[in-house]
Amino acid sequence: SLFFCWLILAALAFWWFQFKYMGEFKDHWATFSGSDFVELNVKPQNADALVAHFVQPQCPCSQFSVAHIQRLELNFSAVAEFVDVLSMNNDDPRKAILNSIVVPASPSVAIWDKDGELAYFGPYSSGNFCGEGTDFVSLTLNALAEQQNPRWINQEAVGCYCAWPELE
Repeated sequence: SLFFCWLILAALAFWWFQFKYMGEFKDHWATFSGSDFVELNVKPQNADALVAHFVQPQCPCSQFSVAHIQRLELNFSAVAEFVDVLSMNNDDPRKAILNSIVVPASPSVAIWDKDGELAYFGPYSSGNFCGEGTDFVSLTLNALAEQQNPRWINQEAVGCYCAWPELE
């Protein structure tokens, strides 16, 4: 019985130190269709690329994207313009356009090149959490820096996603 008490205490200690900040993880499929995004002609104002973040603060999955987004904005600030769709300025004419799009899941990202052609739409990375696995945003921005538009719609992903709110 002493061994089983130790085992239970060890398991609880492991959970406390390893998982207390993890939050909710929704392990489900998200299917990204870029048909609405391809039709748009959204251009960056002062950069070679426009990166639109579709991240909602109330989504428990968003906590995993914060550090990744900060790294992206720090590393690519010279070549890309970053906008958070939910907090865009109402004076920006792109806000109405971006808010009219049906986004299948959050957090997700769309990237347009300097000519307004869609370069990427889908999840931030291939891991279960944003920032794990292959970083699709960095790959796309590096390709755009070399004047190559991958025109990539990342169709399906498994990870932590929330439904995108319908905006007015």
